[in-house]
Amino acid sequence: MKIKSFVLFALATMLCAGCYDDTQLKTDIADLQGRVTAIENWCTTANSQISALQSLVQALEEKDYVTGVAPLADGTGYTISFTKSKPITIKHGEKGDKGDKGDDAIAPVIGVALDTDGNYYWTVKIGAADPVWMLDKDGNKIRTTGDNQYVGDKR
Repeated sequence: MKIKSFVLFALATMLCAGCYDDTQLKTDIADLQGRVTAIENWCTTANSQISALQSLVQALEEKDYVTGVAPLADGTGYTISFTKSKPITIKHGEKGDKGDKGDDAIAPVIGVALDTDGNYYWTVKIGAADPVWMLDKDGNKIRTTGDNQYVGDKR
């Protein structure tokens, strides 16, 4: 009786093992891996662009001026040269996908502007609207160089 039960159990296990199809699971994993890679690439590009913006702000504060703007040979952006600092490279983004209503996606444009207090603050421009100050959670403008920067020998 035990042998008969074991044989039936073994046959049932073999039949069920042949019925399992993990193709969809493998497809989903591959899709997620592709999406993670795309996000990692975007983060690398965004960090590079933020670093370039910080270099521009530092150049403005140190009275370092732009001496030239040259397009990259591959047409993907520009190299900006300064009187004192090393050149920086700014690259174009990629065209976005269509929005859920079928219109073009609109990416915000991050920039900097000099305010009446003599400090540079981050701005954001969306679509054709004018740039507005980027604000922190308390509604204060965000300085590009932080709040406790040294100016000469003074704090």
